[in-house]
Amino acid sequence: LGVFYGKLVVSLVSFIVLNFTIKNNIIISFNFPETKKMLLFGLPLIPQPLGKVIIHSSDRYFLNYFYGLEESGLYNLAYVFATVATILIGNPFGLVWRPISLSHKDSPDSKVFFARSMTYLCLLGSLLTLALSLLSREIIMIIAPEVFWSAHVIVPILVVAYFLYTLQSILLVPFDIKRNTKLWGFFSVIGASTNIILNLLLIPKYGIYGASLSTLFSFSTIIFLTFYFGQKRIKIDYEWRRILHMFTFSLLIFLAGFYIVFDSILISILIKSCLIFLFPFSLYLSNFFNKNEIKALGNFFKKNILRRASF
Repeated sequence: LGVFYGKLVVSLVSFIVLNFTIKNNIIISFNFPETKKMLLFGLPLIPQPLGKVIIHSSDRYFLNYFYGLEESGLYNLAYVFATVATILIGNPFGLVWRPISLSHKDSPDSKVFFARSMTYLCLLGSLLTLALSLLSREIIMIIAPEVFWSAHVIVPILVVAYFLYTLQSILLVPFDIKRNTKLWGFFSVIGASTNIILNLLLIPKYGIYGASLSTLFSFSTIIFLTFYFGQKRIKIDYEWRRILHMFTFSLLIFLAGFYIVFDSILISILIKSCLIFLFPFSLYLSNFFNKNEIKALGNFFKKNILRRASF
């Protein structure tokens, strides 16, 4: 409850401060047609955060119910890595993507832009997912007692689950352009219902493994529904060949590195870090990047890396 009270206080203080800041730039009035439009657009969105809360918390409730706090503690520790992925990619991307995507909706190459954005988001997400998954064992060994070390096994599943959910920001573009949010709540309700059913089926038998798989399948269900109905509104030809290309390489590197175990944590970190850096290099060698992308990356490297290194 302390966390919720804290957020409530912060929201109230922000409201009061912003109110004083913008009070001279607003006129208080009521426009029924506009209010109706906003309600039709906004009310279907209400189940979306509620569904995410259910997916985020119900697994821990069932783990605690069937196994107790020890198993729930293992799961919570692994969940931290999924939270890190959300903080580093999901939340920032979600904040900037919507205004950017709407600003491109009328451009002639908008569909190409959306498809290419999906490719780049998958590339960034694959790199982060690979890094968190490979280094999770060593990080947990450093920060937690030995009783928690087995939590690293489910980290890849949870990180992938939350990365997939990040993709929904792009997949919702057709609904944003058409100003149609009626199905958003439906997606979340289906995802949350899937999560509860799978938790009841998998957690009693498989514990934290069942809980992590339930989260993965629930988010995958939401992503599939969003993609399927979104394509019916606006068909976007995503670069599936390139996406499959990078996912294949990231999977192979993950399988090569996840089961590497050394007595020295430092050696493990060094070797796995080399494998992580091998991922973009292997994509370059396999002609994943086109000439324009290579040129842009080169310019970025010269302007931001070499210039700073010279100072």
